Amino acid sequence: MAKRRPAANTYVAERFLPEYWNERLTVVAQDEVSRYKQPPVQTSLAEVFCLKHERQVRSDHTISYGNETYKLVSGYAGSLKGHRVTVHEYEDKSWRAFYGTILLSSELVRKEKRRWDRRPA
Repeated sequence: MAKRRPAANTYVAERFLPEYWNERLTVVAQDEVSRYKQPPVQTSLAEVFCLKHERQVRSDHTISYGNETYKLVSGYAGSLKGHRVTVHEYEDKSWRAFYGTILLSSELVRKEKRRWDRRPA
């Protein structure tokens, strides 16, 4: 098997690329001018290249994310009940919630653990 690799590499370099690839699959651009445009200066690449998850806001203004419950504290004037928010999860595993373009702050809701009384019957 190892003896075939140099022969395969030679075939690709000397025959496949010049005779097949370059002749049949190469496309010449109609216009030499690049159409690439720089993104706007205010564009945050961290916001572009992050995972985005939608969550529906419960009636108590909480959402579930990562097996936890978070209360949304917003600067939004009005109720978010029933609305959808987008959670942006970044490369470092941190996250932020947005309602449209409005950044929402959140706080973890700690649930009280049930205490079972062991009273004799």
